[in-house]
Amino acid sequence: MWSDDGEWPAAEQQLLRASVARLNDALIILAAVVSADGLPAIEFVNEAFERRSGWPRADVIGKTLTLLEGPGTAPEAVLRVRAAFASCEPLRIEMLFSSRDGREFWGDLDLMPIFDDARVHSHWVAVLRDISERRRLEEQLFHAQKMDAVGRLAGGVAHDFNNVLTAISGFSELLLMELPVGGGPHGEVLQIKAAADRAAAMTRQLLAFSRKQILRPVHVEVNGLIIEMERLMRRVIGAHVHIRTAFEEPLPTVFADPSQLEQVLLNLVVNASEAMPDGGTLTIETGTAQLGEAYAARNHGVVPGRYICLIVSDTGHGMDRTTRERIFEPFYTTKRGGTGLGLSTVYGIVRQSGGHIWVYSEVGVGTTFKVYLPVSGEEPTPDVIGVETQARGGDETILIVEDETAVREVARAMLQRRGYQVLVASEGDQAMRIANRHAGRIDLLLTDVVLPRANGRVVAERLTASRPEMRVLFMSGYTEDAVVHQGVLEEGIRLLEKPFSESSLALRVRESLDGAPYAVSRMH
Repeated sequence: MWSDDGEWPAAEQQLLRASVARLNDALIILAAVVSADGLPAIEFVNEAFERRSGWPRADVIGKTLTLLEGPGTAPEAVLRVRAAFASCEPLRIEMLFSSRDGREFWGDLDLMPIFDDARVHSHWVAVLRDISERRRLEEQLFHAQKMDAVGRLAGGVAHDFNNVLTAISGFSELLLMELPVGGGPHGEVLQIKAAADRAAAMTRQLLAFSRKQILRPVHVEVNGLIIEMERLMRRVIGAHVHIRTAFEEPLPTVFADPSQLEQVLLNLVVNASEAMPDGGTLTIETGTAQLGEAYAARNHGVVPGRYICLIVSDTGHGMDRTTRERIFEPFYTTKRGGTGLGLSTVYGIVRQSGGHIWVYSEVGVGTTFKVYLPVSGEEPTPDVIGVETQARGGDETILIVEDETAVREVARAMLQRRGYQVLVASEGDQAMRIANRHAGRIDLLLTDVVLPRANGRVVAERLTASRPEMRVLFMSGYTEDAVVHQGVLEEGIRLLEKPFSESSLALRVRESLDGAPYAVSRMH
């Protein structure tokens, strides 16, 4: 390969030049001697450097690597590069660079000193690889993991808090029924009840974010849903904002909970309106999109397929990068007096519905949210106007199984007030013992889903095995796999969501008692 005088043969030199020219990674050769600013001058760059940086070769010869620094380049990384040059030590570092037109990109810089045969330092060689896509995917994965961890925490807190709220709200409601209206104590208890209701609304938002709420999905035509909400949206945003709509017709249906989709749209519209305090244009668009394998590979958690796309855009003040990266986190807000739960609720609903949400924003330009929901392709589910069951009481016997004492006692008091005979147990084994000792009928089992040792589903199956006529009503402040899969209640299951009011408890109990017996076969 080498000639006798140590030079490369012409053919090998040509091969070397062709190889360097075709490298995907930028190759930079620098002088050994540092310049006045402490950095060596560039002597050679390949074509990949020109493509990535936007700098022509003729413009960079004699310059230093400072031309790749931008506003986002970390000062600590720059100091490490300078220290390597000063100490003549190799360095490999990942840092943010900037191209000639200001576009930032992440690069893996591998810097090595070159020595001649006499071990004299003659040059530096640097290989710069664009790792922007890898870093973007890593950031997506980290963000998804962080949101999942926060969601699990939020869901767990909401579950425990719902038990507390059930007791506060329930006993307040019972006390209000006994106190004379208009008196001082009545007004004070009313304030306690109102505060508990506000807290309950926050826990519902936390459950939405953590994807632990109960969904009641049907086949929804999104254009019709938007049209039905238009009057409400106009009242919410005010006359200073102009609404523009553009719908694709016909639009396929999605399988989702319409009330949750309304919440998504309303939150996005309110958020957009608040970003335009001096007025502007709010645009709501719908369409279809085919998200392929390439898009799914670039966006964590996306399943390839056909989606409808709901787009909400504004001409407001926009968001910087830091804000954009945190907008879906619960309790993060840039608004004075905001709860920071609006967009986190949107995020949870969309993800629990099998969808994907994307946001683009520039300061001073505006913001665009794109919500992708998988197409169901079915005919829209017709609206069914049900006849509300009268919240009447009865004399049936009800067995309550609940491990939280306060919740158990408030449920007992509410049901006894309606005339029911009530038995109580704190867990499954105790419930079995009470049922075995009870000589008469037990008409209804009212059991929490989450119980120590055996969950409510197991307790229901054990009790109905010997009492097949028994009806079952589950209660929970948190969805879990015992009765719910991916947020959707299993067929044949009746569920009372915590925190519940006296009237909602009475309604669900009456519906359960008047309905079909609990069928174990449905549950497998």
